[in-house]
Amino acid sequence: LDRLKKSAMDVAVVIAIILTFLLGLISALLVGAVFGITFYTLLYHRMIASYRQGYKERVFAEMINEMGNQYSYTVDGQISDEVMRSSGLFFGFNKKQCEDLIAGKFDRYEFQMAEIKLFNELKSERVDRGGGLQYIFKGLFFAGTIPMSFPTKVWILSKNHPWTYGEDRVQSHWQKIELKHLAFRKEYLAYAEDKEIAYRILPDDMLDVILKAREQVVDDKMRLELSFQGNKVFLSISTMKELFEPPVKKSLLDKEDFKANFKYLVNTTGLLQQLSLIH
Repeated sequence: LDRLKKSAMDVAVVIAIILTFLLGLISALLVGAVFGITFYTLLYHRMIASYRQGYKERVFAEMINEMGNQYSYTVDGQISDEVMRSSGLFFGFNKKQCEDLIAGKFDRYEFQMAEIKLFNELKSERVDRGGGLQYIFKGLFFAGTIPMSFPTKVWILSKNHPWTYGEDRVQSHWQKIELKHLAFRKEYLAYAEDKEIAYRILPDDMLDVILKAREQVVDDKMRLELSFQGNKVFLSISTMKELFEPPVKKSLLDKEDFKANFKYLVNTTGLLQQLSLIH
């Protein structure tokens, strides 16, 4: 960064000197400063983008490989729109950005997890106004398979309802489950296609496992939600943090950044393991 700043300063000085003879000293200094700042900004963003791409392809990918051949990592890997819609956790998105796909396959479960941004692309009837993007979700999306099948679909939604959803996600055929677990009810609302069946398959020990996972991954202004569809487990962790990105102003060996990147992977896969044991 210091070298980049020096280059931008040199550009600004050269332009200012040249323009001094054409525009006068004050105007030349102003124009030179603008060119220098623009030059620095463009090169900075290009340099950071290249640095992040190289870090992911070489450093982060190697970290995942070191965890075992059960894991794989793809910088620009995708989770399909169909998989995300089937979870029932998101409302009305028609534009998606996906990166940092981590997948794993084990004896009793498998999963895929990626950083996701979802938008609703709004159309305007007036040509001059064009359209726009309505933000819906940013964070991690996790889809896993376990060795049992839920006999009814279940959705577990945070009481900290996201303001970004323009409409209630609860569908007309969803039935509210009246759970007795007080700590769970404080954080979540639970729904199912058949509330009587769902009540029987959501014992307190399973709800405890979900609360424990939430405690381990959710920081301030974050939200964890789940749904169960047959033998599929879907999980979303909403956060405005930039995940799986290299530290720009810190050492790559910074342990806190390393822990922050991997706590989501460890605790979400741990949730799958525990669900597999419960059932």
